[in-house]
Amino acid sequence: MLSPYRVIDLTTDASMFCGYLLAHLGAEVISIPPPGEPINRLLNPMLAGSERSLWSEAYARGRTHLDLDLGREPDRGVVHDLVEHADIVIHGFNERVAAENGLAYDVLRSLNPSVIVVAITAFGGTGPKTEWPATDLTVWASSGAHFLAGDSDRAPVRTSVPQAFFHAGADAAGAALIALYERHRSGLGQHVDVSAQQSSAQAALAANLATPNGGDLTINRTAGGLAGLFPIRLTWPCKDGYVALTFLFGPPFTEPNKRLLNWLYENGACTEAEAGLDWGLEIAAMNAAGKSPEPYFALCNKIEQFTLLRTQSELFEEGLQRGIYIAPALDIGGLMQEEHFKARDFWHAIEVSGRDVVVPGAFAKFSDTPLKIPASVTAPVLPARLKKRTGPKPTSESQSSTAPPLAGLKVLDFMWVIAGPFFTRVLADYGATVIKIESSTKLEPARGQPTFKNGEPGLEAGVPFANFNAGKLGITVDPSNPAGREVILDLVRWADVVTESFSPKAMKAWNLDYDALREVNPNIIMVSSCLMGQTGPRAQVPGYGNMAAALTGFYDLTGWSD
Repeated sequence: MLSPYRVIDLTTDASMFCGYLLAHLGAEVISIPPPGEPINRLLNPMLAGSERSLWSEAYARGRTHLDLDLGREPDRGVVHDLVEHADIVIHGFNERVAAENGLAYDVLRSLNPSVIVVAITAFGGTGPKTEWPATDLTVWASSGAHFLAGDSDRAPVRTSVPQAFFHAGADAAGAALIALYERHRSGLGQHVDVSAQQSSAQAALAANLATPNGGDLTINRTAGGLAGLFPIRLTWPCKDGYVALTFLFGPPFTEPNKRLLNWLYENGACTEAEAGLDWGLEIAAMNAAGKSPEPYFALCNKIEQFTLLRTQSELFEEGLQRGIYIAPALDIGGLMQEEHFKARDFWHAIEVSGRDVVVPGAFAKFSDTPLKIPASVTAPVLPARLKKRTGPKPTSESQSSTAPPLAGLKVLDFMWVIAGPFFTRVLADYGATVIKIESSTKLEPARGQPTFKNGEPGLEAGVPFANFNAGKLGITVDPSNPAGREVILDLVRWADVVTESFSPKAMKAWNLDYDALREVNPNIIMVSSCLMGQTGPRAQVPGYGNMAAALTGFYDLTGWSD
């Protein structure tokens, strides 16, 4: 997909995720270590019995490596020669350090006016914190996301692998592609300034916006833990580990909650009265209206007694048959054995020091332009061995534009809850016209998610919903109604892109899957983002982010050792 483009990547560690994603998309990525950083840093974990870092093998693969030193004038000249024929340059320097290393944007733009320069730093290229030292942990803490994680009687916890600069790297890749899209229109390059602190702040899922919007989210630290929040429980122990259960508040969870409690009642684990209660509304009242939470706590104990008698597999398999939002909290060994990932051909083997090492494969499946699976890290090459490329140059008609880069892009958005709407909000932020489709019969769950503007619950007052969907237009349509479906098809004819985040059965049931939409608009691009993907034995499993975190091993990497 990006095979015509050359990327010069001068980052290290987790910031390399930006170039990693662009390499998957087919770009030629040339990796040059920043000053004082060797290309193959010996970062743990190491491949047993070798001097090969599995970290480097994971994120530095699929690139051409040049052993250059920006501190030496001849090597800096080689880098400048490469920039003249590059499309994207990625580095991890603030503006002062970039200038010291010959990478100031004005310098690179003078060499190549169409180059896109992406800077990934802890706190941004400029500003009062730009010179602060930082680690992944301190950036994560500064974003607000770290403060929200933990138990009521201990300090915050974090995932035991880096997070902040992966968020920043992913944002940087998206921003680079948006800048590339703009360059096709204007011929001009861009300077993209990515702050890992600001990227990570999105992981707080609008909690940072509660106080400035009068949302009455008061978080106090008692004995180092969280206090003042309703303690919604999402994880339960079982015979051989833990399972994630989505037992939540609000009308969208009324039916899933009933299915779970009917299962308990059939096995004598709760009373008929408990099984018949609308816990979606009950928990909402406890959370918002100050109703006693003791019945909820008592029911949670009963759910725990039920799960403790069963294994992860027993709970998962029967739960799926019953339409319950449930997932096993897999450790890495369990993740590697999960048949769904194997069926989707996700794991791939690369050769490292004469041995096959298993690595993740494509992060998405493209129907017509499959992603490139990067190969193992290779030995550095000499600059003279690189093929000369002639990158696109600005034409005589190139000019600055006051229009945002995605102006004119038309998106029909079926995404709902959190992850999908965040993605389409970015498209709206950069100028796309996004029309959000909501059901006229089933409430979008994020509308009932606290906090609320000025602390007053309402379908139009949810701060998270407003954050996830800012800048979009909205319409309610029932796609199962023939008249409603015709409205949707008319919008499909108008759109360039359709996005959706349901399990595969939903769009197919409405006859709105990709094959059906392509008949109406042959040029349509459809983006489907659901829990388990569109193919494989678990494809029909519906669910939310807590289930994805459990299935992919994040639960096992987060929390206290005891």
